[in-house]
Amino acid sequence: MKLAAFLSVTGSVTMAECHRFRAELASKSTALESEGDAFNFLHLEGSFTDCSSPTILDANSMGITSFQGAAQACTSSPNCSFFMLNTDEGKLYLCPESKGFLHASPSSSWIIGVKPSALDRAGYKVSLNKQAICTSAISQETVTSIDEAAVMARNLGSDVFSLNLNKGAAAGPSVPSMTAIFCRGASEYLDRNGYVTEETRVGAGPGSPAVRLNKTLPIEPKNGKK
Repeated sequence: MKLAAFLSVTGSVTMAECHRFRAELASKSTALESEGDAFNFLHLEGSFTDCSSPTILDANSMGITSFQGAAQACTSSPNCSFFMLNTDEGKLYLCPESKGFLHASPSSSWIIGVKPSALDRAGYKVSLNKQAICTSAISQETVTSIDEAAVMARNLGSDVFSLNLNKGAAAGPSVPSMTAIFCRGASEYLDRNGYVTEETRVGAGPGSPAVRLNKTLPIEPKNGKK
């Protein structure tokens, strides 16, 4: 069975199919690593969402026990936009909806990983699991989608914004879920799972504020609480 054909099947699969998929995935691992997609998924810890027409895989039978393993399976499926993994129950869902993860709810036993291509946007440099430190902070606003944040950025004259997409406990108190921070320039980037940072291409060149390092601290919410 070809890999794409196997991944198009929804529901339970036989042990033989699991073993064939596992062997084929292992043979592709070098190519997947070189593409980088398997290791650059948006990481949403402790989140679950309804997934329309998922491919449901037995993670235990396939030897998938980690976020990276699930990301490789999603990368190998042309129809997968994001995955949901529950290692306790050995379940892996490959989901075709490109925006379904935006409706996630907290669930401690699940992890969502979003394929980078599902978050690409023309005219923007998109960085996953990164929060920008503003050179000049403009505003901090609650939004309902990435598209809304992009429109708001244009209206505010912001060339960089970071959006917290975490829905689980990882969202943290300092920047609430679905909160976007709008900047003019960014001096540095913090590693933070579940954050998407977008900057206009014109501000991403060498020597621009988007790549200059300094000690500017992230802005705090309007109410000043942490």
